Amino acid sequence: MIRGGVVFGLAALILTGCGPETWSDLDPHQLGWQTSGLHAVWVRDKQGTPSTYFLDELGDAVAVEDGVVLRTPAGELRWSKQRVPIKTYPCDLFPGTLPPDDGAYERVSLVPRSGAPIPVAPLDVRDLEASGWINTYSNELKLLGSVGSLLFLHREAYVFGCGAHGNVATETFVWNLTTGRAVDLEPELSPADLRRALDAAPPLLTEVVKVDGEVVMEEHRPGLDELRLTGLIPRHAADGLRLDYQITADTSYVMTRGGGDSYTRSTLIAAGQLPSSLAGCRRLPAAVARFARSRSELTIGGYSTF
Repeated sequence: MIRGGVVFGLAALILTGCGPETWSDLDPHQLGWQTSGLHAVWVRDKQGTPSTYFLDELGDAVAVEDGVVLRTPAGELRWSKQRVPIKTYPCDLFPGTLPPDDGAYERVSLVPRSGAPIPVAPLDVRDLEASGWINTYSNELKLLGSVGSLLFLHREAYVFGCGAHGNVATETFVWNLTTGRAVDLEPELSPADLRRALDAAPPLLTEVVKVDGEVVMEEHRPGLDELRLTGLIPRHAADGLRLDYQITADTSYVMTRGGGDSYTRSTLIAAGQLPSSLAGCRRLPAAVARFARSRSELTIGGYSTF
């Protein structure tokens, strides 16, 4: 199972296509009308700002909206984040007292045109608030990409608990909108292809420092038994859907890099095959592929068609 700082529960993956399915407990009449256009394609520009283009059958944009919008048979849902403060505590380990610092997390929902928000990967912070030792806390959830009813998510938390330094804990995981749970795609991966990626990772994870052409420091090169798969990152382009493996090994605090936990180093390696349940999503619809070719300055995060 793909792991970050926290292990998520499993859910069976049921995909009938590459568009999000209807939620059985939602009333379609409460979700509002859809924007005109056959395809909804959400993208990020070079600054990382998201927007959603609504395309006709030829791939021309008929409307555009700020933010991420997912189209479902029951209506359109907008990605929405709310900052929620939590209680933090002073530190008494220093000369004097360090007062409580900022503490907050992101509450993420998919918001219909009308109706109640649908929680995405909800976070329970009650134990944190009761801990008595957290001085600084932040927790952000980022949407890396979407494929049909699956959201590829990255959660990053920073915690300072009155020790020598703060620490970052991360999770890269997949959230199934249909079931409202995390899903594990690792059992669907090709063992041979994953082994190929693991074999390629050690030199990419080994930092070498040279001064005047001479090696003055070389980081420990991890063995295969020290590597782990910590995430799957989707990439949509005109030539279709691809995935990157996020491969991780431990390291020292000061050598932390690659977007994972503190004390880790991570790198991305292109997957040669898709998980079996996503094989039917490899090719983009012709209109979406044409849009991708014409707007190469945009990075496609996902698309939905209804």
